[in-house]
Amino acid sequence: MLQDGKEDYDSEFAKGWVDTMESYTFNERNGETDLTVEMIINSEWQKMFDAGWPNALKKLKEICEQ
Repeated sequence: MLQDGKEDYDSEFAKGWVDTMESYTFNERNGETDLTVEMIINSEWQKMFDAGWPNALKKLKEICEQ
């Protein structure tokens, strides 16, 4: 975790990221791009990610289509 430009391995917040994994895969199919997102996260953050994904994916789509 980077906090104020410094690496943080010891705070409780940083420790909450241990064993977190995010994987993003782009595949072309019939001239279109499919995005697959796989995540392993702390269950406490599930609601935050669920709420944020629609806006994040909309913005990513806009960027990719430029």
